[in-house]
Amino acid sequence: MTQSNVEKVIDMPPAPAKVIACHVIELDKGDGMMKTWSYPASERVQMDICFRKIAKIKKSISAAGAIAKYYKYCKTWHYINISPPLLESGMKIAEKEFLRIDRVAVVIETEDFNPVRYEEFGNLFIRVFVAEADPTILLRQFLSLVVTGKCHWENTTIKASKFDSILPFQDFRVRSLITTFGIETIVLLTAVLRKQRVVVYNRKVDGLIRDVLSILALGSRSDNQWDNVYPWVGDNDDELAQFTDMNFYIVGCANATIENRPGFHDIFVNIPAAEISVASHAKENMMMSKPHKEVALFMVQLSENEEISEYDLIQEIRKKAQELSIESHQLKKRASDAEEA
Repeated sequence: MTQSNVEKVIDMPPAPAKVIACHVIELDKGDGMMKTWSYPASERVQMDICFRKIAKIKKSISAAGAIAKYYKYCKTWHYINISPPLLESGMKIAEKEFLRIDRVAVVIETEDFNPVRYEEFGNLFIRVFVAEADPTILLRQFLSLVVTGKCHWENTTIKASKFDSILPFQDFRVRSLITTFGIETIVLLTAVLRKQRVVVYNRKVDGLIRDVLSILALGSRSDNQWDNVYPWVGDNDDELAQFTDMNFYIVGCANATIENRPGFHDIFVNIPAAEISVASHAKENMMMSKPHKEVALFMVQLSENEEISEYDLIQEIRKKAQELSIESHQLKKRASDAEEA
């Protein structure tokens, strides 16, 4: 992606920092986890979900290296940052406080979607907590971020505004989706344009998040585009309950069992199996005709041109879809059929 395109967004500028809460969770050398500090306090269900996410991350991480993941629950983004093993990290450490602890996780809750911004703040908060072993110092950093939009600790200053011009999600893989599904990719584009309930399965969380956001980027032109995307959701009743009254969403799940909930999705996308399934109750809404075939062939041909960036690939596909009005074509076709009858 060129520098000029990095400064662009999918359709709207990134939101300014809107921080809601922060939590510190200690992970011991076994499977234990304990919430050490939280401000302000969160509901039990919310923390149960957070613990499940951290447990899944912990099972997949290597011995070294910091980890950053994110998910959304009830309109709130949760950014999880997990430290490397504490006694091997090279950090200044209050050792007596952390002899039993293997890692520290910091979870930042926000209203805005900006993974790069909160990975940096999350890593800073971990360093502060581990070095000082004093939640009051971390609280001052958190309140500084909320009130002034910046944090300063030792020789490090981070400003939230530094990330305002950065595309919230740059790591598209629309070309990969088209390579995987070929002309069937038109089903994904049409599902987003017609606001269907799309569920994506990929057992690898990093790939899952990229797939979900790439599907959104492929078809969304809405100012509130992030409202309906949930990149990483568990197949648990407490998480799925948030979708009860929603008619449109793009949800990612790393649990294959999500496919066994047919009432939860109109379109099911199985990334490992390279399959897209349309539920029987949604087939009428997903009927397609000649313009859709034309856009499908256009997508495949365009994706084969390696000189076209992911960003430009998305823009050209959208332009073609809008030109042929595939979003409203089905409605027009129904009206025409009714008149002929």
